[in-house]
Amino acid sequence: GNHPKSYYPIDPREIAQKRLKEVEEATAEAQSNLYQLYQSKKVDYLETLTVKDMEILSQVVSMCERATNTIDVIASLLPSELPSNVCRAFSDASRRGIKVRLLFPKKSTTLDLSRLEGFFEIRLTSAMPPAGVILVDDKEFCVGGLDVPDSSNTLLGMWMNQPELGRLVRLIFDNIYDTSDIYES
Repeated sequence: GNHPKSYYPIDPREIAQKRLKEVEEATAEAQSNLYQLYQSKKVDYLETLTVKDMEILSQVVSMCERATNTIDVIASLLPSELPSNVCRAFSDASRRGIKVRLLFPKKSTTLDLSRLEGFFEIRLTSAMPPAGVILVDDKEFCVGGLDVPDSSNTLLGMWMNQPELGRLVRLIFDNIYDTSDIYES
């Protein structure tokens, strides 16, 4: 006897929930595993990446880890406002013998450098651009700022591994740095 198959209706909301869960899981995996994989691949070709919020900070940290000679930073934030993982990355680099130059905005407050351990060349400038810049080994750099200045909106950044542009960033950095006040703690 060939009986017709029995079908049971499935609530479409169940399917939707299941799909959503799959997408969420895939997204979570992409953010953890793939991002780490991405971070670990060799950055020796030219590329540009747009980074947002926390990604900027993890990008800054991994740039510091990749540094072999120099790290130049135009910090639009005061040291006390820098996230601790970034302070740690600067400190670790300094301990590895990397030359770290930090440029901070000249404000009336004294700088709290308690979270920066190591040797740093620090200067203060009143000509602070609204965006922060970190340049590593004169070739890899990240420029970041608030997408709307003077607001607590999204941090937006652009990371580039482009030696020609890196040299240009270096010129801009040197220009501001050379005319800035040496910080005496």
